[in-house]
Amino acid sequence: MSKIKLIKIVLISLIFILFVSGCSRVKKEAISGQFFQLEETIHPEIIESTILRRLDGRGVRDGDEIFLPIALVIDNLPGKVFSTGLDSASIIYEIPVEGGLTRLLAIFDYQELPPKIGPIRSARPAFAEIAEEYKSVFVHAGGSPEVLQKIKSGFYQIYNLDEISWQGFYFKRDYNLERPHNLFISRESIKKFIEDRKMGPKADFDPWLFDQESVLIGKSSEIIQIDFSSQYSTIWRYNQENEFYQVWQNNKLLEAIGGINNLIIQYTDINIIDQEGRRKIRLAGQGKGLVCQKGICQQGVWKKEFGRTRFYNQDSEEIKLLPGKIWINIVSDKMAVRY
Repeated sequence: MSKIKLIKIVLISLIFILFVSGCSRVKKEAISGQFFQLEETIHPEIIESTILRRLDGRGVRDGDEIFLPIALVIDNLPGKVFSTGLDSASIIYEIPVEGGLTRLLAIFDYQELPPKIGPIRSARPAFAEIAEEYKSVFVHAGGSPEVLQKIKSGFYQIYNLDEISWQGFYFKRDYNLERPHNLFISRESIKKFIEDRKMGPKADFDPWLFDQESVLIGKSSEIIQIDFSSQYSTIWRYNQENEFYQVWQNNKLLEAIGGINNLIIQYTDINIIDQEGRRKIRLAGQGKGLVCQKGICQQGVWKKEFGRTRFYNQDSEEIKLLPGKIWINIVSDKMAVRY
């Protein structure tokens, strides 16, 4: 074999090795002619610790407990839209919107943002009011006239990140999907927004009470169902083996959301206020509540008096939540919840 031919073979081999190595290190998905780097979500180490993360009560190392929450309005059109990134959310609110449907407000810890989140949708006042409880970054794509006017006036204590504004460059659309269900944001874009605004990534909100040994006194119930309309229902089924709830929409398991450790139903006044079917949702004051853990559901009340909604048993003691993921459903006090 000639020396020149040997050099060619070595060079081709090196190029092939580098190509394979690069492909295996980073997966990329085309979005709007650009790319999201779909690396694995980097989770901070969850340990046995007396230091609890404010957002979800997980044990973490000193300094990891107080990072800034990120609240995003997420699409929730059953059977037609598949949300991305919700398995990393610490808290998920399901909130009624127009047409008998719901949208999600997903709250993430700054350190646990997944590579890609969405589809991002428009906001309503209830979403911004809840995001304010965490003094969070509030990510959305426009909103109702009322919520946009209030955000513009500084009514809410939030860090606003709105796609339908000059901030649109932080977002990307997947043109393989139908509008308006094709808008996403990346972890890098959220962190860039925080850097651009010169915000510190530390939290400023009061946590709930958490206890790994929390035991509710109530009704044994492994299935909880809410029928939001004739076209949409949500069911939670308790998985005894893994000791968490799993979410089903219209009888389809949403595996991507992961296991729910605490399920909370927050009953309140919900009224239609215009021809578009927009809702006015009362989130201040107090109302009936239902908290479910480990297959047991306990009745109680919710109260919002000093900035943060809290949940109490019928003896007026604050209910301790299990460390882990929390799902909160905001429902009309006239709506039947079967459990």
